[in-house]
Formats: sequence, structure tokens, C-alpha cells
Amino acid sequence: MLCVVTAQRWRSDLRIVLNARDAASPAYTIAAFEVRDGIPGAQRIDAGDGLVGKVTDVSTGAALPNVEVAIIGADGNRVTASTTDPSGEYIVFVPPGTYTVAANGVGYNRASSVTTVESGKPTRVDLRLSRAVAHASTGRTVPGPQSQATTSDIVIGNDLMALAVSAGSNDGQLPGATVGKPLDLAAVGHLDQLDWLNLSYASTAQPRGANAWQQLTVKYTSVEVVATTDSSAVVRAAGASTDFPDVEVVTTYRIDNGQPWVAAGLLHPHPSIHDHQRSRGRRNSAHSN
Repeated sequence: MLCVVTAQRWRSDLRIVLNARDAASPAYTIAAFEVRDGIPGAQRIDAGDGLVGKVTDVSTGAALPNVEVAIIGADGNRVTASTTDPSGEYIVFVPPGTYTVAANGVGYNRASSVTTVESGKPTRVDLRLSRAVAHASTGRTVPGPQSQATTSDIVIGNDLMALAVSAGSNDGQLPGATVGKPLDLAAVGHLDQLDWLNLSYASTAQPRGANAWQQLTVKYTSVEVVATTDSSAVVRAAGASTDFPDVEVVTTYRIDNGQPWVAAGLLHPHPSIHDHQRSRGRRNSAHSN
């Protein structure tokens, strides 16, 4: 905070730097206030020079909290990102230039707008999002502080939730066995707080002890979207058991519109076993989630 005090007024400028460890990091004004002699109370005199805005539901106008707002540079790289507060507002600081402001919220279709940020003045970009239908594809992520999936992984979701399944990302705690496993999970209005789920299990013995989660019981070799309609979406992961290399393991992730969960099913070529294991897989998935 920079204060300038004279006999006539007290002015305070609230400033921020993007990287406190870098002496060359640019500084930005969040806002400026002043108190004049003989006039009680602080008055705001500068709107700041950040990039601000509000994200709302296109149908209801309701503010949308916990929506990720990413700022993409002209070169296509992400410059910075923020999340909306409970009132749907966000604020970020970027150098002057032209950017794409992109909003990604669980349960909603993405929206973006191109804007030009000028030095010394605020820039406002409001975005309105429409509710999503059942979908499964690459090119999207689940926003959140623990989010680790990339745009090359598959996100399956609807208007209520989203789940990211690894299609190539590797977690150091599951070396060589991350593919096909759920990495991120969030409900509408919330951010991902999940590390990962080790699905499915195909083990010679029931895992026990504090390190049971480390057992690399299935290694998937392929993950693909097998069905997408406006009412449902299905992702299938196929691979083999590490304990029984000759045993094929196929897990499907399915979501329907209006369904607040993803059903995980373990498939088997024998019909009776197929039905039993699929039901058991769904119960286990619901318990894990």
C-alpha cells in the first residue's frame, strides 16, 4: 500500500505484484482511496487496472461461484488463471495486450471472449454460461486446486458433475498405471479436491494396510469415448491385471443427464459375471466417491 499524505488529503493506493520473488515483476493497482480534509470517510477514486468481470448463468442470471477463468495470450499459452468468488466475480492482472478470457465451470458449457487490456485502466469482461448436457471428450479439464488432468485426458460430465479420466497423464504414485484411473472429480458449483481413485482392482488378495492404495493392480492400455448423446456418455478403459496378465480388465464410466454420479462398471465376457461385477463396481464406485 502506497500512502501520500498532505494537509489537504490522504491517498492510499493498493498495489499488487504478480511475483514477489522477481524484482522485475510488474505491479498493478487494485484500487485507490482518498480522505479529504474536513470530509469524513474514504472515497474510492480509482477503479484499478486489473481485468475483472462476473460469470453468470445465461438462463437464470444467477452468479456462478468456483468457475475457473483462464487468461490465454495471443500465442495460445495460458498467462494466468483465477476462480470466481461467491458473487461470481473474478479479478486477474496481466500486462497490456490482447487476450482470450475463457470460463470453465463444472456443469456448464465453456465460454470465452477476446479483449484488449490497456495500461492504467480497468478492463471488464463478463461471461454467461449455459448448462451442459452429457458429454465426454478431450480438450477440457476439471477446475480445482488439486486438478492434475490435462486437455489430452478425457472429461466425462453433465449438468451436475464432471470426472476426468487419465488417457495419458501419469501420477508419480501410480507409475505406469495411472491411465484409465479417475484423476479429478467435482460437482457443479465446486472445485476438484480429489487426488485420484485407483479403479479398478484385480488382485490376488484383498489390499490391506496403510499403503494398500499403492497396489498397481490394473494397467490399462487404451482409454476411449465409446458413446456420446445429449442424454448419456460412456468412456471405456481396457487393459490387463498386473497379477494375472492373461486376464483382460475393461472398465466403463457412464453418466446420464440429471445423474449426480458416474457409474463405473467392470465388464466380463460371461453374461452372468458381467452383470454381477458391473453392479459390484457401481457400488464400489459410489462408496469411493
